[in-house]
Amino acid sequence: MPDRCLRDPNTLVLYLELIYRKYDGEELVNKAILRIAMRCYYPGEFEKLMTDHGFQIADQFGNYGKGQNWFCSS
Repeated sequence: MPDRCLRDPNTLVLYLELIYRKYDGEELVNKAILRIAMRCYYPGEFEKLMTDHGFQIADQFGNYGKGQNWFCSS
């Protein structure tokens, strides 16, 4: 789970901050923050996006409540 996560409910964009810290004993010796903006899709919207761009859905599993995964080929 990211250290920080905000979601824009209008655009369905997740704004994540992954924070890496390296310690030498108790002393912090390095820190890096990776900021990521990641678009999320509803299942039907994602399926349409894939097929509209020429991919064929070979298989899918899961469900809306527990996540859905697609296996595509070009």
